[in-house]
Amino acid sequence: MDMAKMERFYGTKEVPPTVRSFYASDFEFLVQSGQIVGVFWRGIEILRGINYLLRDADWATPSAEYVVEKGEGEVGDSFLHVEGRIRAREIAYDYTMNVRSREEHQIVIETTGKALSSFCANRVGLTLLHPTPDCVGRSLDVIHSDGGQESVRFPELISPSQPVFDIVSLSYELADGSQMLVRMNSHRPSGEEQTFEMEDQRNWGDASYKTYVGSLRDPWPFSVEEGDEFHQSITLSIVPKLKTDVEVGVGDVREESEFRCPLMYLAVPFGGAVRGLENVLRFGCFSSDGLKVYLKTHQLDSQELEAIRGLQQELGCPLHMELEVHGDVRSALEHVKRECLRYDLEFKSVLACQSEYLLSYQPDGIWPDIMALEDFYCQVRHHFPESEIGGGMLTYFPELNRKWPPGEVIDFVAHAYCPIIHAADDKTIMQNIKTLGDMRRTVFSRLPGVPYDLTHVSLSMRQNPYGTSLQENPERKRLPMSKEDPRERGIFGALWMLKVLDELAMNDVRSVGIGALSGSSSIFDERNEGGKRPTYYVLEQTISERPSSSEYFQEVGAELCGSLGERGE
Repeated sequence: MDMAKMERFYGTKEVPPTVRSFYASDFEFLVQSGQIVGVFWRGIEILRGINYLLRDADWATPSAEYVVEKGEGEVGDSFLHVEGRIRAREIAYDYTMNVRSREEHQIVIETTGKALSSFCANRVGLTLLHPTPDCVGRSLDVIHSDGGQESVRFPELISPSQPVFDIVSLSYELADGSQMLVRMNSHRPSGEEQTFEMEDQRNWGDASYKTYVGSLRDPWPFSVEEGDEFHQSITLSIVPKLKTDVEVGVGDVREESEFRCPLMYLAVPFGGAVRGLENVLRFGCFSSDGLKVYLKTHQLDSQELEAIRGLQQELGCPLHMELEVHGDVRSALEHVKRECLRYDLEFKSVLACQSEYLLSYQPDGIWPDIMALEDFYCQVRHHFPESEIGGGMLTYFPELNRKWPPGEVIDFVAHAYCPIIHAADDKTIMQNIKTLGDMRRTVFSRLPGVPYDLTHVSLSMRQNPYGTSLQENPERKRLPMSKEDPRERGIFGALWMLKVLDELAMNDVRSVGIGALSGSSSIFDERNEGGKRPTYYVLEQTISERPSSSEYFQEVGAELCGSLGERGE
């Protein structure tokens, strides 16, 4: 693919990273951008990744410059050597990773990292990704730091808290009946031993469970001093077995449900109504099922409100409000109601969230002492009696999963979705779409019968509940936690949108906010005369067609790739 086609497809000139394979005995390691992105045993995926990451005080993951070398030699020698160099603002950190085969069925990963500057971090070191749906529901044997043993299962429904703490080793059965034992070791710069723990990454839309060094129960961010060294290792051991009764995990089990394309709403991002109206008047626009308008009670702008009214008049579709509520709830809602009346704005639905819940809290952490959710939603209904009142979060699934609204006082439940919180490579974000079904099953188990909406879906991340800011992306790279993902400009973004809509249609999701009239996720390209991105045409056609099967999405995807003259999946 030449550079022009690549930019048209991906929305960026950044060349997709190559994937290299390294072999030892029956193991295959896939390496991309200096990280292990897949481990296979006799063709079976046993880990989705072994990554060495530094997470800064905002939980962003600075990228590393790296060198990957293939080692040669007998058993016991390193067959994979990685050197990484991280430079980001005040952070200067170097590390090495050596992977070697100790025995025929055993692999050892050893890492050493050294801080060349002083900085704050939330995590430094190794993580392992256990793939879903393969591991879902499988039994898991754990050894803790005190020598105690525990038998649990990988969660079926998405766990709001860590399913396992204080891990020294894990053991579970693979798809072919073999047993995998994972032993972990870590030492802080002080020499103190450090354990691992596991989280259910499906919360953040990742198709995996993650075992990571350290604990979220420890204070973070923590200080890393210049000269500090971090030493860690992981040993993978496989015991091959031939079993007649192979344990079967829950896997990718779908309840039978009607294939139904969700209602599709275009977003009017905060502060983006004026520009959105300009785009609509300049380029024209189809009428969607509604407009999702993002407002903040303490920052209502007269020009924006006037533009919102103009958008409704121009497009002739209902308005739906996403509302941050700041300060005193009653007076803030009264202010919004008064301004809506002034500008003759009627909202079919209102999803309001107290500003304190725009941040993320650990399930066993200290939560804000604010108005109870039941009272809060009653206040919203009092001020907007003609609107459907939603419960849930303006942020992402973890925040909903840790603070469920009372079902009896709401008309629907909702949250946002963004797949680039932990990783932003092309394969991962496509792979992660399957977790939308896990989210739906978890929601329906907690709030049976309550309609389920995704209030905002985008590749670009619109807010960061886990830190103080998003990552700027002036070079238009594939960057986790980026406020602007360039792929939304290209055909890739349209393909991703098709796959998301297909997954939602199979999972009884009532509506989705997808695509925007301005901002990072805009369906318009203001730089070009035509003014319309591939996502524009995908949404226009899908809203018009109202597809009744997955075949539609596959055919449109093939047409998109064909328009580029390339074969694509």
